[in-house]
Amino acid sequence: MMKRMTIFRQGLTIALFLLTMQAMGQHSGVLSQYMFNGLVLNPAYAGSQNTLSVNVNYRNQWTGFEGAPVAQIASIHSPLKNSPLSAGFMATHEQSGVSSDIGFNAISSYELELDRGEMRFGIGAGVAIGSSRWSDVEIDQTDDPLFQQNSRGLIRPLFSAGVYYQTKEWYGGYSLPSVLSYSLINAEEIRTTFTFGNMEHLLTGGYVHKVNRQVVVKPSFLVRVLPNSGIQFDLNTNVVFKKKIWTGLSYRHLDAVVAMVEYQVHHQLRVGYAFDYSLHALGRYSLGSHEIALMWAFRQKSFARNPRYF
Repeated sequence: MMKRMTIFRQGLTIALFLLTMQAMGQHSGVLSQYMFNGLVLNPAYAGSQNTLSVNVNYRNQWTGFEGAPVAQIASIHSPLKNSPLSAGFMATHEQSGVSSDIGFNAISSYELELDRGEMRFGIGAGVAIGSSRWSDVEIDQTDDPLFQQNSRGLIRPLFSAGVYYQTKEWYGGYSLPSVLSYSLINAEEIRTTFTFGNMEHLLTGGYVHKVNRQVVVKPSFLVRVLPNSGIQFDLNTNVVFKKKIWTGLSYRHLDAVVAMVEYQVHHQLRVGYAFDYSLHALGRYSLGSHEIALMWAFRQKSFARNPRYF
């Protein structure tokens, strides 16, 4: 049994590294509470809050499992005064097994005011640095050259693009979270390519329905079109009580069920927590995934009477 677990862990460590390499620069699958921080999905979301907004997220995936992914994401965005332009910045750190990835993105969006809503076009550009401690992997064949040298300072460019539309009642967006794709050539080199067929495509949408003065329901969805995995989707429902307490459930297609709760501590500050229950075999070896979110929106006090739901 112990030998089986050791083999399983080693296999997972390598799989996590390969998964990290495949998804480098793409953060669509990192967070469960992405519906409260649209910038991780779409650069066109920048400025959509119409105020300076700051989000900080911490995610511990597959808790209790050695080498499981851990991620931290911090973002800030704001419209520019007397301008249709908005600016933003996002920093990310992901640790998966023996691999670590740090990214920095500068983001800009342009707003078009339409009759019933706002249309935004956004782009993001940045850089990411990846590294791997191959020598930490326990293997039977110690002379395998792949595991005899570590990867340090693997630098790659990051580019994203998207469009986002919102009214007071609903929103929708389309984005390419990573225009480029990457493949590992060796411990010191990454190949960067621009191929439309290798891009991940995201489609998001949501709607706000006011049941009464105390209860608001907000269903939303996320559709991912992946080059090698076909179509995946998330279905989400959030219920807001007295403009203070947010509860929610999400179904991530063939992957997990997510429970969420957020609390509006102040008209400018909201805190959130999400728990993922894995639906695949890996869930039997972990204690679930946990995520904490802090959301600041530097609004006037009148926001408490007319809050934004996305």
